[in-house]
Amino acid sequence: MVVMEIITFLVSMIVLSKSTHIMIKNSVKITKLTRFGELAVGFLVLSLITTIPEMLISVIAIRGGDVGISIGSLLGSLIANICLILGVIALNKPLDLAEKTLRNLLNILPVIILIIFIFAVFPNPSKILGYFLILLYGAFIYYTIKEKTGVHILKKEGGDFHKRIFKPKEISKSFALLIIGFLGILLSCNFLIKSSASIAVILGIPEIVIGSVIIALGASLPEFTTSWEATKEGHKNLAVGNIIGESWAYVTLILGLVIVLSPVNINMSGFSELYFFVFLSILLLWAFLGSWGRRRLDRLEGMILIGLYLLFVIRSFL
Repeated sequence: MVVMEIITFLVSMIVLSKSTHIMIKNSVKITKLTRFGELAVGFLVLSLITTIPEMLISVIAIRGGDVGISIGSLLGSLIANICLILGVIALNKPLDLAEKTLRNLLNILPVIILIIFIFAVFPNPSKILGYFLILLYGAFIYYTIKEKTGVHILKKEGGDFHKRIFKPKEISKSFALLIIGFLGILLSCNFLIKSSASIAVILGIPEIVIGSVIIALGASLPEFTTSWEATKEGHKNLAVGNIIGESWAYVTLILGLVIVLSPVNINMSGFSELYFFVFLSILLLWAFLGSWGRRRLDRLEGMILIGLYLLFVIRSFL
């Protein structure tokens, strides 16, 4: 029984990763035709697409009553984004960010801390708060689109833009592959939730640990590979924009959807350790990039962030 569940779990993780890769590849292809800037592509497009696995995992889990997996995977993915992904990237290649990217990151981190703090103090969120978080995500995205160069390019070039760039065959093919990738994500997420819940019961492992460590790592694979490749090719703003956008989506859009779609009132009082590690990871990143730090992520900062993530994983299993 447990062997079959583990096999199902592993196969689901592989399908999830491959399906998301298909979505990312074809979304970037479509996005390039619109000529958005790197930060806009990372924040607005890649981040939204790579959060789809986490969104589906959290929503499917909460609809099935698995609060530990739903919230645990969400917060665990947030910690993995900041500590593991940024840490590994910085360890491989120091991140010296553009001033605009740095400013956006430093502005959004305190808001994320504030939202998590609200849930730590008021662990029984109402659906009104859920709707507010979703609207907050939408408002921020609207503001970002308005400020991005890509939008102004579209306005300036008008009809000539579509004539010169739009290629129906390429767009149709990319959209078809996009749908295939999404269906793969949908199916794999469903099997992932069911198998992980079964493994937790069979092995006596708390659902919070399964969600915050194992599933969170699996759901973070798409953003890790995307950010890693972007950094290797010299597109640091694209990589960081992806991670900033995902972190913002986690605490607004996805958390809001989880609260709104939950069939019962959610009690988030059992996630104090996860809150602690979220606070600590964000504060560390803020300190490293702020005016009191070196305003960059070097190998030293990367090692510290990875060390914090390892501490989080070890503490989760104790």
